[in-house]
Amino acid sequence: MSFHGSRNTSRTQSSTVTAPGSVGIEIRGQKLSIKTDKEPQAVRDLANFIDSKAAQIQALAPGVPLEKILMLVSMTVAEELFEVREQNRVLRDQFKSKIDAALKAVEEAERLD
Repeated sequence: MSFHGSRNTSRTQSSTVTAPGSVGIEIRGQKLSIKTDKEPQAVRDLANFIDSKAAQIQALAPGVPLEKILMLVSMTVAEELFEVREQNRVLRDQFKSKIDAALKAVEEAERLD
């Protein structure tokens, strides 16, 4: 995704397609037009996810500047991503282990025939 746009701080939700290949989004009152080849709804979903995370953090720390809130959101989302990657790695290893055991059992059964 490439980014371009204006920084309008009005609180009106804006998530309409602004130009071919561009999607207008709003996160914590900051509007941005994103040039992308992704589906507009997928981009809006991402923006809504980030806005929701930012709202949660902002509610806990109302006086913290938006830039710091967004840094905390970035760290939170990155932490979640790393946790999911680790869970995927563990599941992949377990799956591989079970497949290897099943293949070994099939080979053993074939030798008995």
